[in-house]
Amino acid sequence: MWNLRHRRSNITIIKAGSSQPAAGSFRRNERIYYMAVRNFKDLIVWQKSMDLAAAVYKLIRELPREELYTLSDQMRSAVISIPSNIAEGQQRTSDKEFKHFLSVAKGSLGEIETQLLLCVRLEYLTSEQIKQPLELCTETGKMLNGLINSIQLNSGSH
Repeated sequence: MWNLRHRRSNITIIKAGSSQPAAGSFRRNERIYYMAVRNFKDLIVWQKSMDLAAAVYKLIRELPREELYTLSDQMRSAVISIPSNIAEGQQRTSDKEFKHFLSVAKGSLGEIETQLLLCVRLEYLTSEQIKQPLELCTETGKMLNGLINSIQLNSGSH
């Protein structure tokens, strides 16, 4: 579970029960200070989605040659869309736009999860091979949900 506070210029994410501050924060005299998110690269959810993209790209190399221009292209498109939409949304000027792009990223996350499971069903990959990317999907999804909910709470929109 992640505790998340959002203000347009300052987003903080702390793992519940953790005594360690999240990236982008520091501890001084037992107080935790949070540094402002200057751009999308500071967002932990963007960083996780980049890890997911790299993991999926490595797996795509294992797909059979006949899937070179079909499933693999679809997987590349979906996984690239996740960090790209997070970045684009964070660079927009309103919370409404940011939330929209996070929603698109969430949809792409569902696509890549489905495609990974299909690869196992078609026996192109094993369950063990997709374990880490699926864990990254779960983590990224939780962070996206938390950020979307935080934006809704702070902007009063639903």
